[in-house]
Amino acid sequence: MRVILLLMLFFWLTACQEEQSAENINQNEITGDQPSSQDLDIDSQSDKGANTLSAYYQKSAQILLTARPTYASVLGVDASLGGNDYNAKIGDYSPEAEKALRHSLRQINKKITNLEIKDSQIKDSQAKENKQVMQQLTRYFSGHNDFEVGYIDTWMGLSPFIINQINGPLIDVPDQIITNQRIESIEDAEDYIARLDAFNPFVQSVVSKLAADTDSGWIPPKVIIEKSIRTLSDFVAPEVTDHPLYTVFADKLNQLTVITNDGMFMQLMV
Repeated sequence: MRVILLLMLFFWLTACQEEQSAENINQNEITGDQPSSQDLDIDSQSDKGANTLSAYYQKSAQILLTARPTYASVLGVDASLGGNDYNAKIGDYSPEAEKALRHSLRQINKKITNLEIKDSQIKDSQAKENKQVMQQLTRYFSGHNDFEVGYIDTWMGLSPFIINQINGPLIDVPDQIITNQRIESIEDAEDYIARLDAFNPFVQSVVSKLAADTDSGWIPPKVIIEKSIRTLSDFVAPEVTDHPLYTVFADKLNQLTVITNDGMFMQLMV
């Protein structure tokens, strides 16, 4: 089993190195990673009646974490927040997905702002302070109404350039997978492979957002472009079996012990 999983990863990395020149994307390939604008609509039928602040707080976390599944892996949240099978998903950063994310968070920000707190709640709890904090957080992660470029980062909120030399999905997402993707079972290992299998549409979604920003006249400074190219070139430079996405996976498989169908313990070693 370990050999099979390693071969799957090997073939994926090899394919990525061979397809670096790919220029087009079919957005339908990015299925299941990023909820559609309809899924993110807090006024959907499934949310009617959920008019309490605590429900809105949870919904805001769901909106952000389902859009950023690798960050959900970093936090190790429950599926009720990260979404079903979020450890197998990688995220969609296309212009359409970014627009849906910001729109949904702005909607819920308005809901939180307009919902009044009863005097008894203020007296008995930190309700008023919690509301103020969540108003700020939902506004922070929804970006600026007049600034639709860039992307929503899970640490710094609105980041002006989706590709840069310091952070961004092409840097942060692989690092989050390498550092935080748990592999404690065969299912976890398959999630890792599924996440890597979604890398090509993920990368193309980032490129499509960069192209949309550029078309609108929002162009990164030359120094950012040069340093970004250098950083990303270093990331894809290692041979497949020397790449961190491969070596970390192999190391975690070496440490994995599973129970076979006959109840025996088995360590996944070559």
